[in-house]
Formats: sequence, C-alpha cells, structure tokens
Amino acid sequence: MSQNISEYPVQVPAEALEHYGTHGYALVRNIVPLEVIELAWQVIDPWVDSVIKNWRELGLIDHDFKDLGRFDRLRDAWRAAGEPHFRRQPYKYLIVPPMYHLMRNKALCELAAQIIGTRNLSIHGVFNARPQLPSKDPTHLTPFHQDAQYWYLDMYGKEPDLERRTHVMTMWIPLRDVDETTGALRVISTKETGNKMFAIHDYDEKRSGMVGLSPADLERLTPITVPMSVGDALVFTQRTPHGANSILNEKLRWAIDIRYEATRGRTLIGSRFGFIAASVDTRSTETPLESWLAQVAP
Repeated sequence: MSQNISEYPVQVPAEALEHYGTHGYALVRNIVPLEVIELAWQVIDPWVDSVIKNWRELGLIDHDFKDLGRFDRLRDAWRAAGEPHFRRQPYKYLIVPPMYHLMRNKALCELAAQIIGTRNLSIHGVFNARPQLPSKDPTHLTPFHQDAQYWYLDMYGKEPDLERRTHVMTMWIPLRDVDETTGALRVISTKETGNKMFAIHDYDEKRSGMVGLSPADLERLTPITVPMSVGDALVFTQRTPHGANSILNEKLRWAIDIRYEATRGRTLIGSRFGFIAASVDTRSTETPLESWLAQVAP
C-alpha cells in the first residue's frame, strides 16, 4: 500500500487501510454502488431459475414460486422440495457479462487498488454469488477457512507454496443487511494468528465443497462478527480466517465475493480463470469481455 491515496477519486478511509494492514481485514462502509448490487442480481436470478427448474423436473415441487420476492423464492421452493442438498455455487452462471462488469466496477477497483497498492489489477480466478439458507445442515454453513486453503484443490490445479503468500484481497459484499443472527461473516485477526497458514481440515469437501480450519485450531482463536449493511464491503487477505454466523431466523442471505490481485506476479488461478481488470500502463492490456468468456469457456 505504497501509493498516495489522494490520487484516488474514491478514497478508502485511512483507518480502514491501517486496520487491514494490522489485522488482515477491514470494513469499508457505503462504498458499493447500487449498480453493483443490480449486476449481482443479474447473475443470481438465472441461476435460481435453473435450480428451481431442476427441482420441478425431479418432481420435488410443482410450481416455480415466481410470485415471491427474491429473498423468499429460493427459500420457500427449497423448503417445499424437502430441503434437498445442492451446491450453492452458480458455476457457469458466473461466467457472464454482468459478472465481468461487476468485477470491473470503478469503485470496487479503486478500493482494491488502495488496499493492494497498485492500479494494475487482475481478478483472481475464484469468485462467487451464493445464498446462505436458514438450515441446520452443516453443508449450508461456511466453516472457518482461509481462501488460500482452496488453492490446493485439484479443481484449480496445484499452486506452488509461493502462491499462498501472494497477496490476494477478497471483497465480500452482502446483498442484504447482515448481523449475528442473519449470516454476517466472522473473521479472525491475522495479528492473533501470526498470519500463519493452517493445516487443511476436510469438511466433507466432495459433498459440500468445503474445507477449512480444524475444530481444534478454532478453539484457540477469537472470531469477531462483522455486521454489515447493503453498500458495505468487507475486505480481507488470502490468509485471514473467516466463516459465517448461522441464520437464526428465516432470512435467506445473499452475498457476492470477488478477489483482486496485482497483475504482476498474479497467481496461477488468476492467470487461468481471472482477467486483467484495470491497468494504468495502457488500456489495451485490460482483458476484453469476449476474450475472458472464451478463456474460461468449458
């Protein structure tokens, strides 16, 4: 974070930058534009259509629940279908123009540039838009993990150990206000952990897609809940342990999570599945939408 923040038209508060540098995370209030929220729903809505269509084809439900609002539709369809297990990752529905434009949003890139320290930014290859359901099924509750723990999974290819030290900043954006009863994230300061990488604990990854810190490791740490409003962004490093609070009512939570890294020295996952989002060297180096779609096409 060596650049002068006065250069940026969208400025991150100095206390947030300092907190990120000390603790590995920071809450930045009211920085996410409405257009980002709208783009997120353009990604999510078609995926929800497909999930509910699949349940109808399986005979689990007999209508599409389109008479309900976004926050109730998936929850009520899922309840009516018997609360079936399903992967919460939209997969192919993420590789679409709205997601590309969302991740290249100027305000988000300006935030990322000030945290990372360069305007030559790339999107990391892992990003998502997913719900958290009011469920007792542990596969619907994200366990405490470090993002870099996922970089060793076979689906992404083996990253060399050096890549686990490459600075990748996660930006977590709720699409609904969250607190300790509605799925707000909990984080653990990297000052407390010594910024160490923890051994990977398998939370039934083949079924749930999840790994993380072991229960024994968590017993010695102090999670901090971060309540957030729509428009806020929580940013943290690839080594910052984080997980989700349970939902203690019927409010389904939606959030998007995206990641930025410096283009120079970016990770293997970023090179394979991400793209160059911003460049001050020359505009021609930024990855066009069509090139990214072709690059990550199955």
